[in-house]
Amino acid sequence: MDPTLATLYAAGIGVAGVVAGVLLGLLAEPIKARVENRHKLALLRRALYGEIGYNFVALVAINETSVEAMGALQSLIHFESYTYGKENPLLFYQLKESQVINMAYAMLIPMTNSPVTQDDLIKVYIGYIRGSFEKDGGMDKKLMMAIYGKNFAKYIKQQEPGSSNPPSQP
Repeated sequence: MDPTLATLYAAGIGVAGVVAGVLLGLLAEPIKARVENRHKLALLRRALYGEIGYNFVALVAINETSVEAMGALQSLIHFESYTYGKENPLLFYQLKESQVINMAYAMLIPMTNSPVTQDDLIKVYIGYIRGSFEKDGGMDKKLMMAIYGKNFAKYIKQQEPGSSNPPSQP
């Protein structure tokens, strides 16, 4: 083969390789972004459910104790995951249960901002969380059980505002 022709042939293969690499890179970038987004969404969802479960247990405990425990409410209730979600609305509002979560936290905010006894608000919150984990309530009972154990769903269901059913394993 002629050396000039061999050089052109090798250059053509090199150019084809570069073009193929660029095209693969362009195709891989959206896939990579989608995978990263799904991963972040799953982590946010798990963190929110964990925080909601923790807040639920804390409010049930406060509801079952004395009025003096209400002073500890601000230090017991957590908003970190929710705050992160609200700071990243493009991520947060991809959650199918984002409106249910918004409502749950909207009930918590007045409880932590006021030193006045919030007994009725706590009972409403407990009832709301119970309802949101029932069929078609908007929350994922399986995820909550994966985080806190199988007995946690029973624990939530047993909670009547004012009842005293300690969690077996939250």
